[in-house]
Amino acid sequence: MEKNLIRKIENMRGTFPLWTPEKGDLAKTGNYWDCKQEKGTWNQFTQEWFPMDKDYNRLVDYSFKRAGDNVSLNLWMTHPRKGASRVISINEVYKSDLPQIYAFLRDMGKELISRFQNIPESPGRANPLKLREGYKGWNPCEDSMAEKSLFLESLGAKGRFFRQPTEIIDFYFNKNVPSKNCEACHHTGYSPRALEIEKQIYSLGTGLDSFQALSEEERRVLEQAGRPLGGPLEIDSLSAHILTKHRTRKERVKHLCSKCHGHGFIPIGDERLGLNLWVILPAEGKSRGVYFKEVPKTSLPRAYEMLREARDVLIARFKRIPQSDIKIPYEKGFPDFAGMLMGHG
Repeated sequence: MEKNLIRKIENMRGTFPLWTPEKGDLAKTGNYWDCKQEKGTWNQFTQEWFPMDKDYNRLVDYSFKRAGDNVSLNLWMTHPRKGASRVISINEVYKSDLPQIYAFLRDMGKELISRFQNIPESPGRANPLKLREGYKGWNPCEDSMAEKSLFLESLGAKGRFFRQPTEIIDFYFNKNVPSKNCEACHHTGYSPRALEIEKQIYSLGTGLDSFQALSEEERRVLEQAGRPLGGPLEIDSLSAHILTKHRTRKERVKHLCSKCHGHGFIPIGDERLGLNLWVILPAEGKSRGVYFKEVPKTSLPRAYEMLREARDVLIARFKRIPQSDIKIPYEKGFPDFAGMLMGHG
């Protein structure tokens, strides 16, 4: 690869801070999430990953680095439903790979930026809850994100909430009510029988064995819901919820707690508007969820301004990527399960 081309590729990100997978949360090597996966070449990556499901794998950042006579490529991927991250490190990229790489980066950048396209310039009569339409199931209280979430009481008019340079890569507004945990169901939202069933499901083991222990009907229920079956995966919270609901229906017993009606909490105050943010720390390869429990109406202009700034940063990061006519194969995405996860609905 020519030296001038290598310099051009290395400078594609402009002045953005360079994140590196050699340190921070994504430094460890592994085969799943919250780790780094190494691929020898771009061809190896495409053979294993294409067609790609953009709803399970969302690109939030990338970087090229000189590697001998060619360049290497790091892709920072996230899983919108799990709140998880991983790095795909491609050790060597050839000149012939570039058109397909450019098409891939532009497609994934467009997908990421599309979440921010409808942010209004001023609150007016805009409904912040409508901005959630098309949202793909990320919830900062579930799976990988749960341990890293930061909960803030209110988004006020002033104040800095992030101690380090951060970037917002996803968001959604939701309605919430001040509440206390429901003691009757131990904050699960399940009936006593449903709790027993869920415990049985989690006791099935991990990986392929756990799925083989299911009936054909139960495996079909999971497939219809777009859930992966077997391999290195285990029955996660969403699959367990689907199976628990299915089994209680078959037994004709209550699925939800009769006291909290499946919410896991008891209301003790008035409904209010909340804001969930998924932020990354580029310099450290870290990400976390930030949940503002209350966004007063007077603070909506500031919230919208913050989201528009995040959108502009993402647009600038991907705008230097050259055009390419190559079509990348993608798979169909999954339904929006965020509402289900947040309330056992």
